[in-house]
Amino acid sequence: MVRGVFRPILPTLSTTISQGEGINDRGDVVSLYTDAAGNHGFELTARGVLTTIDKPPAAGSTTAAFGINNSGTVVGFQQTQSGWPLGSHS
Repeated sequence: MVRGVFRPILPTLSTTISQGEGINDRGDVVSLYTDAAGNHGFELTARGVLTTIDKPPAAGSTTAAFGINNSGTVVGFQQTQSGWPLGSHS
């Protein structure tokens, strides 16, 4: 049986939704969270350091991170408010 530690993912105090999508062997987690400004990708390291990923910053857009490898490379996407994808990023 594997025993772990439950850690809530709450990137900001105004976060309304957060979830984990990807995790690497170090325990770094990536995904997205939602607040009043919109949807943002994030990386939360096993040490508790949070980095918001909004690349490139665009009002009304969605950024999401879906995977992280053991080297720390993050993969995800950004989509405009009108639904047009701006492309993948890593």
